[in-house]
Parts: sequence; C-alpha cells; structure tokens
Amino acid sequence: MQVRSARIEDISAIQELNYQLFVHDDVYHHDLNMTWSQGSEGEAYFRRCIEQSEVCLSVVAELDGKIVGYLNGSVRESDGIYLGKRAELENMCVTAHLRDHGVGSKLVDVFKNWAQAQGVERMIVEAFDGNEDALRFYEKQGFSGYSVTLSRVINGVEGADEVLGGVEERV
Repeated sequence: MQVRSARIEDISAIQELNYQLFVHDDVYHHDLNMTWSQGSEGEAYFRRCIEQSEVCLSVVAELDGKIVGYLNGSVRESDGIYLGKRAELENMCVTAHLRDHGVGSKLVDVFKNWAQAQGVERMIVEAFDGNEDALRFYEKQGFSGYSVTLSRVINGVEGADEVLGGVEERV
C-alpha cells in the first residue's frame, strides 16, 4: 500500500469514498446532503483540495492500483481568536474491508508530517457524537478532546415560534 498526492483523475474515486463516509455517518445524524459528494459542489471541493497544495493536502492510499482511502486537510492561519497555525483534517475515508489494517494510520501520519512542515502547532479533527470507532481511531493517532459542538433542532419544534417572536419583539 502506498500513499501519494491525489491527482485530478482521482476525483471520482475520492467522491465515491466520501459518499461511503456520508452513508456511514448518516447513522449518527440524518442531516447530511447525501448527493453532495458526487455532485458539482463536491467535485469542486475535491478539485480545490488537490489544486491548492500550498494550503491543502489531498492524498490517496493505493493498493494494487486501486484507491482504497483518501484524506483531505488544510492549514488555517491564526485568526486572532486562536494562537498559531492549525491543521484541520477535513475528511477521510478508508474502504470498509481495509479498516483496522493501518491504511487510516498511514494517511494520518502523512497529514501530520505535512502539517509539521507547514509550521502548524495543532491538528484538529471532528467526528460525529456516537461514532465511537472514529473517536477511538483518532485517539490512537494522538488526538484528544478539545472542543465540543452541541446542536439543537428547532425547526418544527413546538414553541420555537413563540420564543423567536419574543426575541424579535425585544430587538
């Protein structure tokens, strides 16, 4: 298995793996746009990740000439809120039958080495609440709890209009 920089001709394989990621993650939250990966927005995103190599990393894992995993990440300059550069592992997927065979670990190692070369001080990644396999994987890669994102569904919830109406009246 080798990890190499992604090329434009890899986009369709990356899109398919990203779709597999969405199918897997839809178990945890049902608000993913399941057509994004293989639509024009997904294609443009993956193209941008490949072409903007000065701030993005897009790599694929290849086994016997077939793409079996990918990782996209980017560098964020200090925005005044956080100190120092940060590297965000934006998305990653390994073909299901090759998980727990070191493919994901190799992809993360390549990302870490790239981030270090960019002068990054911290790497970050998000995983859905309840996705214990992903959380365990990232912890094995040296990631630890840093931030928690909370969500609340309000559209269609009884009483939401009354609360919003009250806020609008006070503004």
